Amino acid sequence: MRSFRRRTLLFLSPFLFFSCLTAAPVRESEIPGLDEATLVRLEKLLAEDEVFSVLQDLTTLERENPDRWNGEYEDLRGRTERRLEDRLSGEEEKEEWARALSLFRALQAVKGEELYTRDAEQSLMLKEAEALFQTGEVIPSLVSFARVLEYPPVNPDLLLLWVERARVEGHRALVTQIIGYLESRGEPVPPDLAEWEAQKPATGELMSGTVTVWVNRGIKLEQGMGYADRVIGSGFFIDKRGYLITNYHVISSEVDPKYKGYSRLFIRLPGSGNDRIPAEVVGWDPVFDIALLKTVYDPGYVYSFKENESYRAGDTIYAIGSPAGLENTITSGIVSATGRRLLEMGDSLQVDVPINRGNSGGPLLNPQGELVGVVFAGIEQFEGINFAIPSFWIAPRIPSFYQGGKQELPWLGLSLYEGKQGLEIMYVFPGSPAARGGLAPGDLLKTLAGSEIRTLRDAQQRLLSLEGQPLIRLTWQRKEDRQEGLLAPSARPGNPLEDALSKDTLEGWVVPFFGMILESTGGRDYVIRNLYPGFPADETGLSVDDPLTIYKWTYQEDPGVLLMQLRVKKRKAGFMESVIQLGNYSRAGNLL
Repeated sequence: MRSFRRRTLLFLSPFLFFSCLTAAPVRESEIPGLDEATLVRLEKLLAEDEVFSVLQDLTTLERENPDRWNGEYEDLRGRTERRLEDRLSGEEEKEEWARALSLFRALQAVKGEELYTRDAEQSLMLKEAEALFQTGEVIPSLVSFARVLEYPPVNPDLLLLWVERARVEGHRALVTQIIGYLESRGEPVPPDLAEWEAQKPATGELMSGTVTVWVNRGIKLEQGMGYADRVIGSGFFIDKRGYLITNYHVISSEVDPKYKGYSRLFIRLPGSGNDRIPAEVVGWDPVFDIALLKTVYDPGYVYSFKENESYRAGDTIYAIGSPAGLENTITSGIVSATGRRLLEMGDSLQVDVPINRGNSGGPLLNPQGELVGVVFAGIEQFEGINFAIPSFWIAPRIPSFYQGGKQELPWLGLSLYEGKQGLEIMYVFPGSPAARGGLAPGDLLKTLAGSEIRTLRDAQQRLLSLEGQPLIRLTWQRKEDRQEGLLAPSARPGNPLEDALSKDTLEGWVVPFFGMILESTGGRDYVIRNLYPGFPADETGLSVDDPLTIYKWTYQEDPGVLLMQLRVKKRKAGFMESVIQLGNYSRAGNLL
């Protein structure tokens, strides 16, 4: 199990822990003007088939320079859209439904749902799901079909076909979802199907779907003595072909290019004694701490992620895992709290289920035996404070894990503050899609791909639901004006704030790290012009208009902490001079 032993002090100090707030400096726009050089650049991008970048830039240029927009740019946009339409037709002819769906949604963002309707989108989604099923990718096909249910109505005969497929594969979550869909529309549910769905899985069945995950990392030396270096975690099967889920941090030495030592991955089945079966890592995501493994084994039970939020604080939950390597251990407790922001994206469940080293990657269940989360961390010094990743953050992304490799999350390049006015953009990362799209500090994010956005959670959930979509339309409020634009998401950097240290000025990156906007008064002297609640600067007692001098700052790559020493004359203390140190982790959870 992941431990917060080294991070306990930072966890207890709000100004040193992850913050769900961030801010941004004012900088000159990265949007070029409408001139011959810009037109040449865009024509070159089109010749390289960078259609999404061209459409994003054209939308931004038209909005920012309406008086200089002319026929040449309109012609370029028309040719770019036709290029995109031709690519869509080509993918449909080749029956590459996943690519076709991606291009269709890009055109939907450009031209709207009047021309590219949800009915046509649903048809492509059904074709993609069926193609996955026919090629043997059954679990990805079932997860893909679940998305179709968001676009009613669906033919009842088609629902019965897919619900039977789900039952054969033991995908209880989809069976439950389809039964609910049928009942909500007054359609009959086959009695045998309803009876199967109502049967709660026995504890023995649940146990047979879990494993102990072993990573043998050879021998480590400490004070001249050699010790076996092993990482022990838990996992659970989601596919009868031997695919299973665990935490990334359990198996990181298998795929992390920074790790240079020995590493061998095995699983141990319940009741198998010391027998170990080799396994391999298929796909992994360090941001959400999830990995998909593959082994040669036909499990007796497979789990399926429950996508909706069916839990509240106080609900009873159970965890199955291998604490300290003791397999088949089941513990019970309650959900202590929801919405804890511990990861770089999404939120976590706080639970009081007894969890120890070795539980990482194990399933978290409700009393019905439904999978509601994945255990990932605890604080060793504080009994009963443990955490799990809610299943709805993971479930829709399962098909992408089957494609293999490190998962690339979509990235817009924004740091956000959830305030009374809404979701405020407080920092725009240099060179990001948001910077090219013309978004600026102070803008209020309103909609993302047609969905209203009020909270950071709304924004991150919506962006993740658009994973693989090459163009996204969004709207934002700038003072009294409502603006609209297209963004072409890029791949999320490994550590965005760490990148900002090398790409921006101190006045820039100090905002997302410490939550203060500084104005230079010469040399190393500054005045605080704005503060954001919940950030280190605010929690340390600094105030707007406080003058300060920055002596030095240090970034410690491991564990990723930025420390800054400064002398400040606090206005609230009668301008009495004091020396303080600010610190914060670079793995912020308020980025988009």
